[in-house]
Amino acid sequence: MLTENPLLPGAEPVEDLTDALENFVSERIGLRDHMILGYTLANDYLFGEMVHPTYTYGKDGYVFFKMGKVKKYDEFEDAFVHMLVEIQKYCDDRNIPFVFVFEPSKTSVLYDKLPEGYRYNNEWVQEFLNKLDENEVNYVDNSGLMRSCIENGIQVFNVKYNAGHWNDMGAFYGMNAVLENLKKKIPTVHINQMDEYQITQKLNTTLPVSEFPIHEYEPIFELKNQENIINMTEKYANEVERDHQYRHFAYFINTDREKEKAPRALVFQGSYINGMGYKFLQNGFGEYISVHDYQNILNFEYYVNMFKPDCVVFDAAEYTFSDTYFSSEGMTNFKLNPLYTTLENYDTKNMDSKVLEESSEKFTKIKAAAVDGCEYAYLLMNDDVFDMRKVLDENDEEYWEATVLKENLSKSDAQIIQVNMNDGVKYCEYVNAAGNFIK
Repeated sequence: MLTENPLLPGAEPVEDLTDALENFVSERIGLRDHMILGYTLANDYLFGEMVHPTYTYGKDGYVFFKMGKVKKYDEFEDAFVHMLVEIQKYCDDRNIPFVFVFEPSKTSVLYDKLPEGYRYNNEWVQEFLNKLDENEVNYVDNSGLMRSCIENGIQVFNVKYNAGHWNDMGAFYGMNAVLENLKKKIPTVHINQMDEYQITQKLNTTLPVSEFPIHEYEPIFELKNQENIINMTEKYANEVERDHQYRHFAYFINTDREKEKAPRALVFQGSYINGMGYKFLQNGFGEYISVHDYQNILNFEYYVNMFKPDCVVFDAAEYTFSDTYFSSEGMTNFKLNPLYTTLENYDTKNMDSKVLEESSEKFTKIKAAAVDGCEYAYLLMNDDVFDMRKVLDENDEEYWEATVLKENLSKSDAQIIQVNMNDGVKYCEYVNAAGNFIK
């Protein structure tokens, strides 16, 4: 039955009047979507104008996302810098090479193709990068590289298709810049070569998530030796915690690179790598473990404890610098453990409190009730140190926890150390000796 007019006297009450009216009208006006598309096409063909809620035309047929408000550097970027400084120090102290990667938007690279009369201003980017320089954060800014490619006739962004991201050609050059940065510290990192890929052309006939017609080819790269890539994702994905909105996780082993002793890399990545860049990192590392960045980066030590990487990459695109993707409050309060060996001179007090153990197929999570006044905690095991993070249980009681691969679990010499920085005291629990692991 057709939806009745919800505005007529005696009509049945509805939960949402807007939805009811939409249904009433659309069910009685045939070909409504076709009429809208026809109107859009007419404006395109007759006037060269794009009537679309998402996209807009620039010069020479280039398509961009709708132009938004000019962004300025503010407290959000300061919080982002603070987080990066914490991560850089954490990695430096543990001899883990770290690189932050800044991916420019299509508008930043192709600013001369923007709509007539629009002046794109991204001065905040340079201020942000200057702050990274001041704080000695190791980073790769792919802005200049992408611009240089365009000036040399290399199409790293499509003209029309995909208004927000580079294409595979851009990803090839951008990811090589990351690998080259890491190779300075880890010589076994592999740099991609063009002849390692089968390069074909894909025809795109509409813009993404749209029926707006286009006719544009883009390059597609496929690794020739794909059979040497082992996909371990399904064996780990269900046990690795991620933010409910940002669920990407992948784990690949490249047997060719393993033979060359290429490193195990932990990569916090967004859409630029999730969509295209991953295929070039697969070929650069021995093991490539990727986690959706955004809110997940705030649990940095959780992932480092689990996978004990040889190097860490954190990739973020220009358009993601907002609270929609990264919590400003979370970054402001972001704090990582100091290196445990710097606390060796603290006084030690032994404890004997309940320690909980929760095991899954691949991992074991160890929890210890938090001691008042302690700012940091460590799990010492098998001549290794695992940094613990503070969490709340179902009763809102504070616990310290660390999640480790079962292969790294060694209860025979396990200790949990909680540190009160103000009093200079380490509270030590000899986990196995006290017999207080509880499953």
